[in-house]
Amino acid sequence: PASGMVGVADGVGGWAERGIDAGLYARNLLVNAKKISETFHKSLRSPSLSNARSPSPSNATPSSKSDPGPNSQHVPKLDSNSDRALNSEQWTPSVSSVLRVLIGAHQVTKDLGSSTVCLASFHGSHMRSVNLGDSGFAVLRNRTMFFKSPAQQHSFNFPYQLGSGKDNDSPALADLYELELKAGDIVVLGTDGLFDNVFENDMITVLDEGRKKGMPPQEAARNLALFAQELGSSSVIRSPFSIAAARDGYLFVGGKLDDTSVIVTYVSESKPEENTEEGGGGKGVDVPLKTAQEKRTILRDRNNSSAGSSGRVGLRRSRL
Repeated sequence: PASGMVGVADGVGGWAERGIDAGLYARNLLVNAKKISETFHKSLRSPSLSNARSPSPSNATPSSKSDPGPNSQHVPKLDSNSDRALNSEQWTPSVSSVLRVLIGAHQVTKDLGSSTVCLASFHGSHMRSVNLGDSGFAVLRNRTMFFKSPAQQHSFNFPYQLGSGKDNDSPALADLYELELKAGDIVVLGTDGLFDNVFENDMITVLDEGRKKGMPPQEAARNLALFAQELGSSSVIRSPFSIAAARDGYLFVGGKLDDTSVIVTYVSESKPEENTEEGGGGKGVDVPLKTAQEKRTILRDRNNSSAGSSGRVGLRRSRL
């Protein structure tokens, strides 16, 4: 995209029981995020990084200096929590700009519904991301999981979520990250349909082998999404979701079939004079990116996971 920003969002299925398209809010949230990010394009592409700190593999750390963000007149008036989040001294202007995109998109999306969301922007060799709920991103480096964003949940399978009602979470609660990418990295954004079903080692294997075979990111994203849904349809496998359920005292066996969106970005070296329009590259960038998205949708969850507006799965609690 021209703005250098990509994102995934996952609508809460419980709205369907009220006769409301559960995906409408999520789709329009991303449409509005795209419009706002394009407004901020120049500011986002030219961040000040003089005070930035690099994250460790186990904990992506915020940066150390902030301003209110670029050209605030183009974004709706912020509530007090959002304003405090944007003006926090722990964020660089570039990171607070990514948060501002999310806050603005939330404030102008008025459809009934709610959604988790993860946005990421790419500028040179830097990636900034904002995540709310159990969607998220992972950075693969040298066949290892360099970093994976943790899910935000109120309780098991009850993720933070943005929405049009008063009972939803504020975008100011989102986690923010700034990472420096290296040539050879693979960046994956996905909804919980990916992370609930695919273990880290399996994700690394699928993507690394695909890249070695010359698989473009579009095909890699499709393969990963299909793999996640194949695992999600199993009633017997051990999955990340079943392990998390056991930790919280629930008895659950198998995968968790769900709508799945996946974005795959390849990071490679570039000469400063090279120019690329994919994934936020441009003249003078250090790292060009090739990005592609795949979305797999199911009509009905095998586990009836859309029960209730909270998005909880109907699981049996058991002493384990």
